Amino acid sequence: MSGVSPTVDVMGMPWGPMQAVQRTAEREWRMYDRECIAIICHVYIGRPAGAWLYRAVTFDQDPARRMLLGYFPSLEMAAHVTWRSWALQHRPVETHYVTHTPAAPAQNGRNI
Repeated sequence: MSGVSPTVDVMGMPWGPMQAVQRTAEREWRMYDRECIAIICHVYIGRPAGAWLYRAVTFDQDPARRMLLGYFPSLEMAAHVTWRSWALQHRPVETHYVTHTPAAPAQNGRNI
């Protein structure tokens, strides 16, 4: 998705939510975080003007328990929003997007 920079994992390699997505059928992808967390499908919506959109739902073995996350114009946007939603609900705050941030510069020999 343009405008969204990749994050960095603990090994220092670029990472983004699309790396958690695996195609499982012609118009279906699944997103994983050790296990399946969501299903993204490319669906035809009659309005506006016959649009094709990406529909993301949470994963549950029971389809009746899946929750709609939204409809998106691109697979990349669906993956980004889906990952963010999952991370906010299921991961510790410091690992929503695993990144390295530089330590604060020392002042007078002490870190602040």
